[in-house]
Amino acid sequence: MNNIPFEIYKTENNRWVTHWPTFKNIKDTETGIKLLDILFGQIKCEEVGLQILLHGGEHDTMWIGYSAWARDVNDLHSEYLQDMYEIRGVVFHKESEAVQLQDILEKKYIWKVLQA
Repeated sequence: MNNIPFEIYKTENNRWVTHWPTFKNIKDTETGIKLLDILFGQIKCEEVGLQILLHGGEHDTMWIGYSAWARDVNDLHSEYLQDMYEIRGVVFHKESEAVQLQDILEKKYIWKVLQA
């Protein structure tokens, strides 16, 4: 779909990014928890990079592995991210994972629009 706000691009380092340039950035704990649950629980990623906006306006990637997420029973990663950064996208090692996230986000978005 051309009008969906979730895009994929390839980086210079042969990584794949799913991002939402015209959509609200993730800045709250609940949404951060849902995103990590999708990435590790549903897509089963081994490692992902969260594309974050730093306080000075620069972008960086914060890598999180599956084992760190699985040990984080108190959702400390999401709370830390909420306090410090806006998540602008997700970086993947595999194109298939980026496409899976795009598909999941598009479906959630479409259902939300249809329910309005």
